[in-house]
Amino acid sequence: MNKLFALIFILMVSCLAWGKNRHHLIFVHGIGGTAQTFGVMPEALSLHMGQKHPDTEYTSKLFVYATGNPNYDTDDFAMQFSRFLKTVLGDMGPEDKFSLITHSQGGLVATIWLFHAYMGREGFYPEYVKNVDSIVTLGTPFWGSKLATILSDPGLVSMSLGTIGKSIVEKMGKRQLEEMALGSRTILNFRNNVIALGPENLSMLRGKFKSFSIAGMPKFFKHVENYLGVDSISLPHRALLFGGKHFESDLCVSIPSARFDSIYTLDEQTDLNPTGLQTRTFRSGSSPFMIVNTIHASPAADAYYDMSYVPTKCLLNPNCDHPTYKYVLNHMLGNKNPAYGPDVPVDDLGGLTVAFNLEFPEYIEAKDQNIKIRLIEKSKSRDFDIVLAAPTELKSDFTFFHPTKKNIYYKHLTGRLKYKESISASAYRARRDGIKVQFEISAPGFETRLVETMIQPTFSTYIKLKLSPTANQIRNQ
Repeated sequence: MNKLFALIFILMVSCLAWGKNRHHLIFVHGIGGTAQTFGVMPEALSLHMGQKHPDTEYTSKLFVYATGNPNYDTDDFAMQFSRFLKTVLGDMGPEDKFSLITHSQGGLVATIWLFHAYMGREGFYPEYVKNVDSIVTLGTPFWGSKLATILSDPGLVSMSLGTIGKSIVEKMGKRQLEEMALGSRTILNFRNNVIALGPENLSMLRGKFKSFSIAGMPKFFKHVENYLGVDSISLPHRALLFGGKHFESDLCVSIPSARFDSIYTLDEQTDLNPTGLQTRTFRSGSSPFMIVNTIHASPAADAYYDMSYVPTKCLLNPNCDHPTYKYVLNHMLGNKNPAYGPDVPVDDLGGLTVAFNLEFPEYIEAKDQNIKIRLIEKSKSRDFDIVLAAPTELKSDFTFFHPTKKNIYYKHLTGRLKYKESISASAYRARRDGIKVQFEISAPGFETRLVETMIQPTFSTYIKLKLSPTANQIRNQ
């Protein structure tokens, strides 16, 4: 009789488990990452989400890929990820869900998969888009990493980072670092995917799941500055990062680059009117974004937490002192997070980036052109100055020429608003809404373009234009 009751009990429990909805938590590490990148985050999220929603069965899976393999690029990893999803998810019911929790390059891999799936491209299993619940990115270099750009340059590695830098390059892989660099093929393709979708499709896509991005901004350098009695701008490591009064980067990825939402100004020039302000400007959506006091990755994560590695103690305490875990959990549970974590000096944030993608006629070699880009200041009465391409900052003015499309010129500028007062009305409005600016773009033999766009602290601005030859240039061809 006891055995019969035991059998009935087991069958009842099994039936309850079979009746549960499934929710897969898929983790994707970044460049140089491993299965240990997230610490106990997979187990902790499954446990804590299951406690909040006992009617759902939560399981965690890690996608581990060969980040340093020179035979693969980010698109290859996205395809591998697609096959991984098919294996893990199988046939999903209408109420089954899965979420993507990603770090660094892993955010690009997952988002590239999502773009391809949403557009219905073969091999990316578009039928899964309807089952996506959340996408979380931690320090993802959506618009490139300055550190990756530096590490991709052998001369700069030897000069600034020496033997340590060379060992980092060997571990991560030169090809992967080149793909994370400013202006890389991967970054430009990513921009083009956003433009191809357009603001309406992006809004529709965003409406299908919960997105959330976190950027890091460590404050531990401030302790060094206070101890030495110097300002951050005078310290040697200042050249590797960017910002105003503070380091507005997680040491690998700047805040504007970790924010998916960007400002886009695109060409609407016509042959009848080839000069002037024929452009349109839009923002790529409204994805929840948060800045916290943390670094990108730590070699001693148990001693100094990084944004992705969660220590064992967080299994017992979902509100543990890890810089990101409680916010990730809060988002996954459908709750709203603040825009800024503790110890983030929001009133002083001023860092921003501006990137130009200029297209010449196909017969023109962009590298042979003398291109000038000038910021036109409309008003000098504001209580801040606009600083672009500061000479004290390494790679603050970066030029890139496309490896195959010789007529493409790419320039990436870092900058900041230099506040004259800590708190002021116009500085507050600039941080909240951005400001309109104009750039004059000229090259001998081509029509000068005057383009109006927006810049804003913690945002990236992307300007994509065509340059038309003058009548004399055409006659000379």
